[in-house]
Amino acid sequence: MLQQKTNRKQKKFFQKIKILSLLFSLLILLGILDLVYISLKKQKSPYINPLQTVGGSELAQDLEKRGVEFEDIEEGSNFYVLKLNSGETVILSKNKDVLEQLSSLQLILSRFKIEGKVIKNLDFRFSQPVVK
Repeated sequence: MLQQKTNRKQKKFFQKIKILSLLFSLLILLGILDLVYISLKKQKSPYINPLQTVGGSELAQDLEKRGVEFEDIEEGSNFYVLKLNSGETVILSKNKDVLEQLSSLQLILSRFKIEGKVIKNLDFRFSQPVVK
């Protein structure tokens, strides 16, 4: 009878240990998943300025989405120089909203194309775009 009581106590003890170890494992797994989620959320943040990324890869993606064909993107201290396939050179400011500058670029290129005018340089570093 004494042995039966100790066996029951041991079974309860081991059941408690199993439950506690399972809960501990779940907590560790949740912590890991939380860290992974946070790191993925930081990578996909919509508030990243494309000009601050290495090589302007997001800038290149934004240009492609807007149908602006380009050959090269060069980085300056406060600006980026885009060389378009059609021969134009475009300077974008790092101190202004990039998406707004790209919208203006798209609009200016389409208007000049409709009017049959040729652009050599387009500079967005000033309060108004400078067209040559």
